[in-house]
Amino acid sequence: MLGSKRFHAAALVAAASFAFAGSVFAQEAPRAGQVFGDWRFDCAAVTEERSQCRLTQTMVTGESRKVLAHLSLAPGRDGGLTLSALLPLGLSIPAGVRVAVDDQDEITLDLERCVRAGCIAGHKLLVEEIATLRSGTVINIKFDAAAGRMIALAGSLSGISAGLDATGWDR
Repeated sequence: MLGSKRFHAAALVAAASFAFAGSVFAQEAPRAGQVFGDWRFDCAAVTEERSQCRLTQTMVTGESRKVLAHLSLAPGRDGGLTLSALLPLGLSIPAGVRVAVDDQDEITLDLERCVRAGCIAGHKLLVEEIATLRSGTVINIKFDAAAGRMIALAGSLSGISAGLDATGWDR
């Protein structure tokens, strides 16, 4: 009788441990290169001990498939989430960069700097803007080329909620 109680207790402990381990595995952080719909989880080493990770999407032109922009969503330095865009050199700085989800109001991205790869614009998202990203289907980005021509690109928000859920960044 005593032996069966020990066995029963051991089985309960093992079952509880297995259930707990399952919930831990379900909460694992995403892996670099993992894809969430049209978004990809990428990481780059900042130092030997630290990496910087983000959800990214590359926006291309129609038939030529020329890369025109890279969007990224990442934790900001001071908390919250930042939406950033890497755009081609030669954009009109006074015209700025505007982003809208579906038919919602536009968000202005602040031009931060230009590097060899292009110009970087970003915006720290408000809680309501994150909710709009999660519920939206299309992210539209507009900027003017220095020649005066407006460039409008449409990207997909498919997978953005799954990516945010996996990272836990907006909790």
